[in-house]
Amino acid sequence: NGGPPGDFGEVELYCSTQPDNGTPDYALDGALATLTLAANQDVLCDWYFISEDGSGQTPTPTPTATPEPERAEILVTLYACPPAASQSGTYGGASLETFENECSEKVDDVTFRLGDPNSAPISAKTGVSGDGAVRFFDLLPGDLTMNPSLPSDLTSAAVFCTINDGSVYQKALSNGGTTFVNVNGESIACSWFAVEDREEPAPGPTGSITIREYLCEDDRSEITDWDAECAPGSTGTSYTIANTTGGSPIDGTPGDDGVYVFAGLANGFYTLEQGTGNWCRAVADRVDSESRVIVEGGGNTDVVLYQCNAVEGLPDTGTGPGGTIASDGSPLTGSRLLAVALALIALPLGWSGWLQMRKRQVVSPGQPAEPKGEARIGANGRVQMRFR
Repeated sequence: NGGPPGDFGEVELYCSTQPDNGTPDYALDGALATLTLAANQDVLCDWYFISEDGSGQTPTPTPTATPEPERAEILVTLYACPPAASQSGTYGGASLETFENECSEKVDDVTFRLGDPNSAPISAKTGVSGDGAVRFFDLLPGDLTMNPSLPSDLTSAAVFCTINDGSVYQKALSNGGTTFVNVNGESIACSWFAVEDREEPAPGPTGSITIREYLCEDDRSEITDWDAECAPGSTGTSYTIANTTGGSPIDGTPGDDGVYVFAGLANGFYTLEQGTGNWCRAVADRVDSESRVIVEGGGNTDVVLYQCNAVEGLPDTGTGPGGTIASDGSPLTGSRLLAVALALIALPLGWSGWLQMRKRQVVSPGQPAEPKGEARIGANGRVQMRFR
Protein backbone atom coordinates (compact mmCIF):
# COMPACT_ATOMS: atom_id res chain seq x y z
CA ASN A 1 0.00 0.00 0.00
CA GLY A 2 1.59 3.27 -1.19
CA GLY A 3 5.20 4.24 -1.31
CA PRO A 4 7.70 5.65 1.12
CA PRO A 5 6.16 7.75 3.93
CA GLY A 6 5.72 11.41 3.06
CA ASP A 7 6.39 10.83 -0.59
CA PHE A 8 4.02 11.35 -3.42
CA GLY A 9 3.91 9.37 -6.54
CA GLU A 10 2.20 6.80 -8.70
CA VAL A 11 1.99 3.02 -8.10
CA GLU A 12 2.25 0.40 -10.81
CA LEU A 13 1.71 -3.34 -10.07
CA TYR A 14 2.56 -6.31 -12.26
CA CYS A 15 1.71 -9.90 -11.07
CA SER A 16 2.04 -13.41 -12.52
CA THR A 17 1.26 -16.95 -11.33
CA GLN A 18 4.12 -19.31 -10.71
CA PRO A 19 5.53 -21.36 -12.24
CA ASP A 20 3.26 -21.15 -15.31
CA ASN A 21 3.65 -17.34 -15.57
CA GLY A 22 -0.08 -16.85 -15.92
CA THR A 23 -2.04 -13.77 -15.00
CA PRO A 24 -3.81 -13.88 -11.61
CA ASP A 25 -7.00 -12.11 -10.71
CA TYR A 26 -5.97 -8.79 -9.16
CA ALA A 27 -6.96 -5.16 -9.08
CA LEU A 28 -5.21 -1.88 -8.23
CA ASP A 29 -7.08 1.05 -6.77
CA GLY A 30 -4.73 3.97 -6.26
CA ALA A 31 -2.08 2.51 -4.01
CA LEU A 32 -4.23 -0.49 -2.81
CA ALA A 33 -3.95 -3.87 -4.56
CA THR A 34 -6.43 -6.75 -4.22
CA LEU A 35 -5.58 -10.31 -5.36
CA THR A 36 -7.83 -13.40 -5.48
CA LEU A 37 -5.76 -16.55 -4.95
CA ALA A 38 -6.72 -20.15 -5.60
CA ALA A 39 -5.72 -22.99 -3.29
CA ASN A 40 -2.01 -23.58 -3.24
CA GLN A 41 -1.52 -20.86 -5.89
CA ASP A 42 1.76 -18.97 -5.96
CA VAL A 43 1.77 -15.40 -7.28
CA LEU A 44 4.78 -13.14 -7.96
CA CYS A 45 4.16 -9.37 -8.04
CA ASP A 46 6.43 -6.43 -8.96
CA TRP A 47 5.44 -3.25 -7.21
CA TYR A 48 6.63 0.04 -8.80
CA PHE A 49 6.45 3.44 -7.13
CA ILE A 50 7.10 6.46 -9.37
CA SER A 51 7.71 9.48 -7.15
CA GLU A 52 6.80 13.07 -7.91
CA ASP A 53 9.20 16.10 -7.49
CA GLY A 54 8.68 18.80 -4.87
CA SER A 55 6.34 20.79 -7.11
CA GLY A 56 4.02 17.87 -7.40
CA GLN A 57 5.04 17.22 -11.04
CA THR A 58 6.29 13.94 -12.29
CA PRO A 59 9.93 14.43 -13.41
CA THR A 60 10.51 14.34 -17.14
CA PRO A 61 12.74 11.49 -18.11
CA THR A 62 16.20 12.56 -19.32
CA PRO A 63 16.16 12.41 -23.15
CA THR A 64 18.65 10.35 -25.00
CA ALA A 65 21.59 12.56 -26.09
CA THR A 66 21.56 13.43 -29.80
CA PRO A 67 24.94 12.90 -31.45
CA GLU A 68 26.75 16.16 -32.30
CA PRO A 69 26.75 16.69 -36.11
CA GLU A 70 30.09 16.55 -37.82
CA ARG A 71 31.58 19.95 -38.60
CA ALA A 72 32.59 20.87 -42.16
CA GLU A 73 35.50 22.96 -43.42
CA ILE A 74 36.16 24.92 -46.63
CA LEU A 75 39.68 25.88 -47.75
CA VAL A 76 39.94 28.38 -50.62
CA THR A 77 43.08 29.64 -52.39
CA LEU A 78 42.92 32.80 -54.52
CA TYR A 79 44.92 33.06 -57.77
CA ALA A 80 45.40 36.12 -60.02
CA CYS A 81 45.37 35.52 -63.79
CA PRO A 82 46.77 37.81 -66.49
CA PRO A 83 44.30 38.90 -69.19
CA ALA A 84 43.70 36.10 -71.67
CA ALA A 85 45.08 36.30 -75.18
CA SER A 86 41.54 36.49 -76.57
CA GLN A 87 40.18 39.79 -77.82
CA SER A 88 37.96 40.12 -74.75
CA GLY A 89 40.80 39.26 -72.37
CA THR A 90 38.63 36.65 -70.58
CA TYR A 91 38.91 32.87 -70.09
CA GLY A 92 35.38 31.91 -71.09
CA GLY A 93 35.00 28.12 -71.02
CA ALA A 94 38.65 27.50 -70.10
CA SER A 95 39.59 24.24 -68.34
CA LEU A 96 41.23 23.86 -64.94
CA GLU A 97 44.47 22.97 -66.71
CA THR A 98 44.41 26.28 -68.58
CA PHE A 99 43.86 28.24 -65.38
CA GLU A 100 46.60 26.34 -63.55
CA ASN A 101 49.05 26.99 -66.40
CA GLU A 102 48.24 30.69 -66.72
CA CYS A 103 47.50 31.70 -63.12
CA SER A 104 50.41 31.09 -60.77
CA GLU A 105 50.26 34.20 -58.57
CA LYS A 106 48.58 33.68 -55.19
CA VAL A 107 46.91 36.77 -53.72
CA ASP A 108 46.97 37.64 -50.00
CA ASP A 109 44.94 40.15 -47.95
CA VAL A 110 41.65 39.65 -49.82
CA THR A 111 38.59 39.26 -47.57
CA PHE A 112 36.30 36.26 -48.14
CA ARG A 113 32.88 36.08 -46.45
CA LEU A 114 30.98 32.86 -45.76
CA GLY A 115 27.48 32.51 -44.33
CA ASP A 116 23.94 31.21 -44.68
CA PRO A 117 20.76 33.26 -45.15
CA ASN A 118 19.80 32.93 -41.47
CA SER A 119 22.99 34.14 -39.81
CA ALA A 120 25.65 36.80 -40.04
CA PRO A 121 28.58 35.80 -42.28
CA ILE A 122 32.03 35.07 -40.98
CA SER A 123 35.02 36.59 -42.75
CA ALA A 124 38.77 36.15 -43.01
CA LYS A 125 41.57 37.27 -45.31
CA THR A 126 43.59 35.15 -47.69
CA GLY A 127 47.09 34.47 -46.46
CA VAL A 128 46.08 33.41 -42.92
CA SER A 129 46.05 29.73 -43.94
CA GLY A 130 49.02 29.75 -46.31
CA ASP A 131 49.92 31.77 -49.40
CA GLY A 132 46.70 33.13 -50.88
CA ALA A 133 44.62 30.74 -48.73
CA VAL A 134 41.93 31.03 -46.06
CA ARG A 135 40.25 28.14 -44.17
CA PHE A 136 36.76 28.21 -42.67
CA PHE A 137 36.21 25.34 -40.19
CA ASP A 138 33.70 23.99 -37.63
CA LEU A 139 30.91 24.78 -40.09
CA LEU A 140 27.39 23.60 -39.19
CA PRO A 141 25.23 21.89 -41.81
CA GLY A 142 23.42 24.08 -44.30
CA ASP A 143 23.72 26.06 -47.54
CA LEU A 144 26.73 28.37 -47.35
CA THR A 145 27.44 31.27 -49.74
CA MET A 146 30.99 32.56 -50.26
CA ASN A 147 31.86 36.01 -51.64
CA PRO A 148 35.28 37.66 -51.99
CA SER A 149 35.92 41.41 -51.79
CA LEU A 150 38.29 41.52 -54.76
CA PRO A 151 40.47 44.53 -55.63
CA SER A 152 39.06 46.75 -58.36
CA ASP A 153 41.46 45.32 -60.96
CA LEU A 154 40.39 41.68 -60.43
CA THR A 155 37.22 39.89 -61.58
CA SER A 156 36.16 36.39 -60.53
CA ALA A 157 36.49 34.02 -63.48
CA ALA A 158 36.18 30.41 -62.23
CA VAL A 159 36.11 28.25 -59.08
CA PHE A 160 37.17 24.58 -59.04
CA CYS A 161 36.66 22.41 -55.92
CA THR A 162 37.05 18.91 -54.50
CA ILE A 163 35.02 17.25 -51.71
CA ASN A 164 36.92 14.94 -49.34
CA ASP A 165 39.80 14.76 -51.87
CA GLY A 166 37.43 13.47 -54.55
CA SER A 167 37.10 14.46 -58.19
CA VAL A 168 37.45 18.10 -59.25
CA TYR A 169 34.25 19.89 -60.21
CA GLN A 170 33.57 23.49 -61.25
CA LYS A 171 31.35 25.71 -59.12
CA ALA A 172 28.86 28.12 -60.69
CA LEU A 173 29.51 31.82 -60.08
CA SER A 174 26.71 34.30 -59.40
CA ASN A 175 27.36 38.00 -58.80
CA GLY A 176 31.00 37.20 -58.12
CA GLY A 177 30.26 34.53 -55.48
CA THR A 178 29.27 30.86 -55.21
CA THR A 179 27.04 28.71 -52.95
CA PHE A 180 27.85 25.35 -51.35
CA VAL A 181 24.59 23.38 -51.01
CA ASN A 182 23.83 20.90 -48.19
CA VAL A 183 27.19 21.17 -46.51
CA ASN A 184 27.34 18.49 -43.79
CA GLY A 185 30.71 17.51 -42.39
CA GLU A 186 32.62 17.54 -45.68
CA SER A 187 36.15 18.79 -46.22
CA ILE A 188 36.01 21.09 -49.28
CA ALA A 189 39.07 22.58 -51.01
CA CYS A 190 38.73 25.19 -53.79
CA SER A 191 40.95 27.13 -56.20
CA TRP A 192 39.46 30.56 -56.91
CA PHE A 193 40.71 32.24 -60.11
CA ALA A 194 40.34 36.00 -60.75
CA VAL A 195 41.41 37.77 -63.95
CA GLU A 196 43.30 41.05 -63.97
CA ASP A 197 41.81 43.88 -66.02
CA ARG A 198 43.48 44.47 -69.36
CA GLU A 199 45.39 47.75 -69.42
CA GLU A 200 44.29 49.60 -72.51
CA PRO A 201 46.90 51.96 -73.90
CA ALA A 202 46.10 55.61 -73.44
CA PRO A 203 44.69 57.08 -76.65
CA GLY A 204 47.26 59.03 -78.60
CA PRO A 205 46.82 62.45 -80.15
CA THR A 206 44.39 62.61 -83.05
CA GLY A 207 45.20 65.96 -84.62
CA SER A 208 46.42 66.26 -88.20
CA ILE A 209 47.65 68.70 -90.84
CA THR A 210 46.70 67.94 -94.45
CA ILE A 211 48.90 69.40 -97.18
CA ARG A 212 47.15 69.93 -100.52
CA GLU A 213 49.31 71.04 -103.44
CA TYR A 214 47.81 72.88 -106.41
CA LEU A 215 49.88 73.43 -109.57
CA CYS A 216 49.52 76.63 -111.54
CA GLU A 217 50.96 77.22 -115.03
CA ASP A 218 51.31 80.98 -114.78
CA ASP A 219 53.20 83.33 -112.59
CA ARG A 220 51.40 84.57 -109.51
CA SER A 221 50.91 88.05 -110.97
CA GLU A 222 49.05 86.61 -113.96
CA ILE A 223 46.55 84.46 -112.03
CA THR A 224 43.10 85.93 -111.43
CA ASP A 225 41.10 82.80 -110.48
CA TRP A 226 43.13 80.36 -108.37
CA ASP A 227 40.48 77.63 -108.39
CA ALA A 228 40.04 77.71 -112.15
CA GLU A 229 43.66 78.25 -113.19
CA CYS A 230 45.29 75.72 -110.82
CA ALA A 231 44.72 71.98 -110.40
CA PRO A 232 45.66 69.35 -107.78
CA GLY A 233 49.05 67.78 -108.37
CA SER A 234 52.49 67.27 -106.92
CA THR A 235 55.81 68.99 -107.46
CA GLY A 236 57.57 66.06 -105.78
CA THR A 237 58.96 68.25 -103.04
CA SER A 238 58.79 67.30 -99.37
CA TYR A 239 57.40 69.30 -96.47
CA THR A 240 58.51 69.52 -92.87
CA ILE A 241 56.43 70.43 -89.84
CA ALA A 242 57.64 71.00 -86.28
CA ASN A 243 55.76 71.59 -83.05
CA THR A 244 56.97 74.83 -81.50
CA THR A 245 56.98 73.27 -78.00
CA GLY A 246 59.56 70.65 -78.93
CA GLY A 247 59.88 67.24 -80.49
CA SER A 248 61.51 66.09 -83.69
CA PRO A 249 60.48 67.60 -87.04
CA ILE A 250 58.32 65.41 -89.28
CA ASP A 251 58.81 65.10 -93.04
CA GLY A 252 56.29 64.07 -95.67
CA THR A 253 55.94 64.14 -99.45
CA PRO A 254 52.55 64.38 -101.19
CA GLY A 255 51.59 61.70 -103.67
CA ASP A 256 50.54 62.22 -107.26
CA ASP A 257 47.30 63.79 -106.08
CA GLY A 258 49.26 66.44 -104.16
CA VAL A 259 47.92 65.34 -100.77
CA TYR A 260 49.87 64.38 -97.67
CA VAL A 261 48.48 64.00 -94.15
CA PHE A 262 50.62 64.52 -91.06
CA ALA A 263 48.58 62.41 -88.62
CA GLY A 264 48.72 61.74 -84.87
CA LEU A 265 49.56 65.32 -83.96
CA ALA A 266 49.09 66.85 -80.55
CA ASN A 267 47.25 70.13 -80.24
CA GLY A 268 49.58 73.08 -80.69
CA PHE A 269 51.36 75.39 -83.11
CA TYR A 270 53.39 74.03 -86.03
CA THR A 271 55.86 75.62 -88.42
CA LEU A 272 55.72 74.47 -92.04
CA GLU A 273 58.63 74.46 -94.48
CA GLN A 274 58.91 73.39 -98.11
CA GLY A 275 61.93 71.25 -98.98
CA THR A 276 62.72 72.71 -102.42
CA GLY A 277 61.34 75.73 -104.21
CA ASN A 278 58.69 78.00 -102.77
CA TRP A 279 54.96 78.18 -102.90
CA CYS A 280 53.43 81.32 -104.34
CA ARG A 281 50.23 81.32 -102.32
CA ALA A 282 48.97 79.53 -99.20
CA VAL A 283 45.55 79.15 -97.63
CA ALA A 284 45.07 77.47 -94.24
CA ASP A 285 42.12 76.75 -91.97
CA ARG A 286 43.81 77.88 -88.77
CA VAL A 287 47.00 79.91 -88.35
CA ASP A 288 48.30 82.47 -85.89
CA SER A 289 49.94 85.85 -86.37
CA GLU A 290 53.38 84.21 -86.47
CA SER A 291 52.57 82.09 -89.53
CA ARG A 292 52.20 78.90 -87.48
CA VAL A 293 49.60 76.29 -88.38
CA ILE A 294 47.24 75.57 -85.48
CA VAL A 295 46.02 72.10 -84.51
CA GLU A 296 43.26 72.19 -81.92
CA GLY A 297 40.61 69.91 -80.49
CA GLY A 298 42.31 66.85 -81.97
CA GLY A 299 40.99 67.88 -85.39
CA ASN A 300 42.44 68.43 -88.83
CA THR A 301 43.79 71.63 -90.35
CA ASP A 302 43.94 71.91 -94.15
CA VAL A 303 46.80 73.83 -95.75
CA VAL A 304 46.50 74.51 -99.50
CA LEU A 305 49.77 75.42 -101.23
CA TYR A 306 49.76 76.85 -104.74
CA GLN A 307 52.88 76.26 -106.84
CA CYS A 308 53.22 78.84 -109.64
CA ASN A 309 55.09 78.28 -112.92
CA ALA A 310 54.88 74.58 -112.10
CA VAL A 311 53.00 73.21 -115.13
CA GLU A 312 54.77 72.64 -118.42
CA GLY A 313 54.05 70.30 -121.30
CA LEU A 314 50.43 69.63 -120.33
CA PRO A 315 48.48 67.07 -122.37
CA ASP A 316 46.39 68.61 -125.10
CA THR A 317 43.15 67.46 -123.49
CA GLY A 318 43.23 70.46 -121.18
CA THR A 319 42.12 68.36 -118.20
CA GLY A 320 45.07 69.18 -115.97
CA PRO A 321 48.39 67.56 -115.11
CA GLY A 322 48.84 63.83 -115.18
CA GLY A 323 51.41 61.88 -113.17
CA THR A 324 54.15 63.52 -111.15
CA ILE A 325 55.01 66.99 -112.39
CA ALA A 326 58.34 68.36 -111.24
CA SER A 327 58.98 71.89 -110.21
CA ASP A 328 59.86 74.25 -113.00
CA GLY A 329 63.04 75.29 -111.18
CA SER A 330 61.91 78.59 -109.76
CA PRO A 331 64.90 80.95 -109.29
CA LEU A 332 63.74 81.60 -105.72
CA THR A 333 65.98 79.89 -103.18
CA GLY A 334 65.58 78.65 -99.62
CA SER A 335 62.54 77.38 -97.72
CA ARG A 336 59.85 79.79 -96.73
CA LEU A 337 57.54 79.46 -93.72
CA LEU A 338 53.80 79.56 -94.27
CA ALA A 339 52.68 83.18 -93.89
CA VAL A 340 49.42 83.97 -92.23
CA ALA A 341 47.02 86.83 -92.46
CA LEU A 342 43.41 87.49 -91.71
CA ALA A 343 41.01 87.87 -94.60
CA LEU A 344 41.66 91.59 -94.98
CA ILE A 345 45.42 91.63 -94.20
CA ALA A 346 48.13 91.07 -96.78
CA LEU A 347 51.77 90.43 -95.90
CA PRO A 348 54.55 91.35 -98.36
CA LEU A 349 56.65 88.54 -99.73
CA GLY A 350 60.16 89.39 -100.84
CA TRP A 351 60.14 87.08 -103.83
CA SER A 352 56.83 87.17 -105.65
CA GLY A 353 54.42 89.75 -104.35
CA TRP A 354 51.93 89.06 -101.64
CA LEU A 355 50.96 85.90 -99.75
CA GLN A 356 47.30 86.05 -99.00
CA MET A 357 45.64 83.82 -96.42
CA ARG A 358 41.91 83.29 -96.40
CA LYS A 359 39.43 80.74 -95.16
CA ARG A 360 38.34 78.57 -98.07
CA GLN A 361 36.45 75.37 -98.76
CA VAL A 362 38.98 72.91 -100.20
CA VAL A 363 37.89 71.07 -103.30
CA SER A 364 38.41 67.33 -102.95
CA PRO A 365 41.42 66.17 -104.97
CA GLY A 366 39.23 63.47 -106.43
CA GLN A 367 36.77 66.04 -107.79
CA PRO A 368 38.74 69.05 -109.09
CA ALA A 369 36.91 71.93 -110.68
CA GLU A 370 36.80 71.58 -114.43
CA PRO A 371 39.37 74.13 -115.67
CA LYS A 372 38.95 76.20 -118.76
CA GLY A 373 41.98 76.54 -120.96
CA GLU A 374 43.31 77.32 -124.36
CA ALA A 375 46.24 75.71 -126.15
CA ARG A 376 49.31 77.67 -127.07
CA ILE A 377 52.72 76.83 -128.49
CA GLY A 378 55.71 78.12 -126.54
CA ALA A 379 59.07 79.22 -127.88
CA ASN A 380 60.41 75.72 -127.32
CA GLY A 381 57.70 74.26 -129.55
CA ARG A 382 55.81 72.50 -126.71
CA VAL A 383 52.05 72.56 -126.47
CA GLN A 384 51.03 74.37 -123.28
CA MET A 385 47.72 75.16 -121.60
CA ARG A 386 46.78 78.47 -120.07
CA PHE A 387 44.07 78.14 -117.42
CA ARG A 388 41.46 80.88 -117.00
